[in-house]
Order: sequence, then C-alpha cells, then structure tokens
Amino acid sequence: MKLKLILFSLIFMLLSTYIFADVAQEWDELDKQIRDGKIGKEKAKIKIIELNEKIQNHYNNRIHLMCWFDFSGTRFPVNGYGINNVGGVNGSGYKPEGYDFYDGNKHGGHPAHDIFVDDINQDSLDDETGKGIEIVSYCSGIVVAINDTWDSESEIRGGKYVWIFSPNKNREASYYYYAHLDQVKVKVGDILISGQVIGYLGRTGYNAYPKRSPTHLHFMALNYVDGDMIPYNTFKELNSSKKTLNVNYRWLSRDYTNTYNVKDIVVSQDFKKVKLDTSSFGYWLRHLPLKEKGTKVFLYNSKKKCNQEIHYSVIDIDIGKRDLQQCADAVMRLRAEYLYSRGEYKKIHFKFLNGFNFKYSKWKAGYNLNNKKNGWLKTPGAQRPGYKNFRKYMNIVFNYANTKSLNSELKSVPIEDIQPGDIFIQGIKTHYNHAVIVLDVAINEKGERIFLIAQSFTPAQDIEVLIKPGLKTPWHTIPEGNEFETAEWLFYKSDLKRF
Repeated sequence: MKLKLILFSLIFMLLSTYIFADVAQEWDELDKQIRDGKIGKEKAKIKIIELNEKIQNHYNNRIHLMCWFDFSGTRFPVNGYGINNVGGVNGSGYKPEGYDFYDGNKHGGHPAHDIFVDDINQDSLDDETGKGIEIVSYCSGIVVAINDTWDSESEIRGGKYVWIFSPNKNREASYYYYAHLDQVKVKVGDILISGQVIGYLGRTGYNAYPKRSPTHLHFMALNYVDGDMIPYNTFKELNSSKKTLNVNYRWLSRDYTNTYNVKDIVVSQDFKKVKLDTSSFGYWLRHLPLKEKGTKVFLYNSKKKCNQEIHYSVIDIDIGKRDLQQCADAVMRLRAEYLYSRGEYKKIHFKFLNGFNFKYSKWKAGYNLNNKKNGWLKTPGAQRPGYKNFRKYMNIVFNYANTKSLNSELKSVPIEDIQPGDIFIQGIKTHYNHAVIVLDVAINEKGERIFLIAQSFTPAQDIEVLIKPGLKTPWHTIPEGNEFETAEWLFYKSDLKRF
C-alpha cells in the first residue's frame, strides 16, 4: 500500500506542476490575506467564488479523465489513531456557532474536531514508537494553501497548517484544514489521494503551543456554498473512515503490519460469510489479526501447550505474564477491546463473582473499589485515561470475574441463529466450566450454517482457533443432536449465548 501511495504521489506531483500550480497559488495568497486581516470580507468572498470555480473545473474535468482508479473513500487523518481520540463525548468539541471563515485568524467558535495523541512529554513524538505522528489526507484533493513556518512569538492560531480542496459526494466543493503541524510535507498545487502523508503533528499555534494544551490535530471541514464557507461536522465520517489496523486492535504496536486475518480463513465454495455491519462486534472479530500459519500455542509462562494438534491458527493478541487471561477472560477481553476501539466506554462493564457490576467508565474516572470488592469508595482518586490503564482495569476483571459471572450476564439464543460474537458457555458448575467464542459464520443456499470458534484455557494460553474434532477444518457444523463437541470440551446447543 505504501509503495502504491508513493507511486501515485509522484504521478500527481508531476501532473500538478502544470495544471494546478497557478490557481492553487492564488488561493494560498488569498488565504494569507484573509488570515492576517489584509482584505475586506466582500472582496475576499468575490475572489473565493472565482478561485473555487477554477479549481473545481480543473478537478472535475481533468483529474478524473487522467486517472484510472477510484478517488472515493476517506482515511482517518492521524495515522495510528481512531475515533476514541477525538475530543469531547461523541464529538461534542465541535461548536460551529460564531465561526466566520472571513474573520481569518480572529474567528470565533470551534467548528472542528481536536484529535488528541499519546504525547505526555510534549515532544511531538508518539510515546509508544518514539517517532513522528503522521498526518494523512482525509480524502483525495489538491493542496491549496500551507503555512510551513511558525515560531513561538507568532499569534497565528493554526501554527503550521495545510488546506486541501476536495469535491464531496455531490461533486461540490469541500475544504479541509489540518492545523498544529510540526512539519509540512506537501506544497501548494500538489494532488493527493486519501491516506497520503501531508505532514507530521506538532505543537505549533498560538493556543496549541503552551504546555496546558495536550498535543492534538485541529481538523476542520468547510462546505463551499455560493461563496460562503459553511462548517460541517465530520464526526460520523471519521468513525467510518478507513483506519490503520492497530487503531481497532490497540494491543498491536503502531508499526504493526500483518497479512493474515480471521477473514482469510477459507470457507467451502458452497458457503458464503454472513453479511455483517462494519461497526458490529462480529465484523471486528472477523478482521482479528492472526499469527503466521504454523505458529505454536504458548502458555502465559512462555511454555508450549502440551496439545498442539487441535488449533488451526492463533490470534495475534498478547496474554500477559500472569495466569489470568483464561477461557471466559479471553471472551471478556475481546468484547472490551472492541468497545474500547469504538470509544464506547460506558458499555464496558462486567460483573464480579459476588454480583458487583464493575464499570470501566467509573474506574476510568478515578473511583476505587472498597476492600470487599463489592462497591465504590465515595471519594474518587486520580483519573485513569489511556490504553495502559484500560489493561489494568481488565486485569482486575480477570481476577474477580469468571465463567459463572459472565454466564449470568448473557442471554440465550437459538443455535440456528448463531452469529459472530456469540459464546458457547457453561458457568453453572462448581468447578471446571468453559467458554469459547464464535469468530465467524458462513451460510449456504439451504440456510445451513458453519462457524469458527476460538478459546483460551487453563492455565492462561494464546487464543487459538480450533479445528473440528477428528478433522483438519476449523469450520464447525451445528450438530443434529443436543451435544456439541469441541476439541477440548463438550457443550450443548442450549449453551449458546450472546452479549
């Protein structure tokens, strides 16, 4: 993918040299005049109308004729991050009231989303990788203005920034603004495709530079309508835009790449994978990364599991160094990771064995458990934001929840309606209960269903995709009788449940 982006970038830059440089340069000069208050609003509006028509005509009439691939689609603008990094609650930081594009550097309102990154020491480097944080083009378009110089004495609010023109779905004009960059890697007139690097995030800008401000990208979108530049809220689009793999699976390193996922497990030609909503738990499970084929299953203590004959593949997820993430724990981990990736923190909660509902949102806000682990202390402590603290929360869950408590939270579903994300679970026995999770489901023309299942076990081990007993296929079938046998456990049809 990166090689393709580089190739396309080179082609586009060559094209832009003689197609867009002049008109984009005019837009860049006008941007500086509006920003610095050196042109009246009416005069600036007339000029915007003229320039927008030129740019839109060039884009619609020439670029689409010269290029043979699809320009559609959006990419989350901060590489390695996702919707849960957008400030506010469900995008509540977006406040367009009082904004006027023609007010320039002195505009009111906040018609944008601030996307916060992991940069505690404020050195403009990602805390995990130690590398610069890539800002990529949200969609295809043309660079119409940049500001690539800034110092701490400057009052320019955006610091180093980039403006990109792009036609929206109705082939009308939209303009996207990326502010507070550390480096700008494009020039005026460059033609971009979605996902192409435009710069690296920094702390430039009058309000973004002081230490009180966490490092973030200021991302704004404006729709052009008859000379007016009208803000629009991109929150839903950001949530559905294409993201890097490690955004949805936060345990992965920022530079993680893989070529093998659950979705790549081949199914018989007579069957087709069931359709899933892209925002669903099942879809998230279907795209879980798998370790290289032939990988062995290891226990938490780095020893090999004795039985290496029952798994088809291994999910690429850590299990920790303690004997905690066992069968039900692995199910709760996957469910919680899915909700965390979507920023749905209030939905992350699990019952302890004593019945106490341990809510992540409350623990994240700084509340502590009492000594009996059956209630909250009245006075909250320091808040616990971030993924590392989320993992600490999950370790507490693993300590005080189990198959019995998880079983009490789930609802029974008929096996004929089996879906990805369902769980076969036995949690009523005094000892030796078990749970496996359904990763994917396929269906044939007769309506018959087959499915993939995965498990951890005791002691804690890698999460393995199981093969059907006696066969080499990982696809299990619904049994004719009441008993459902897996590689290491005997379930019953009535054991199928759902969150």
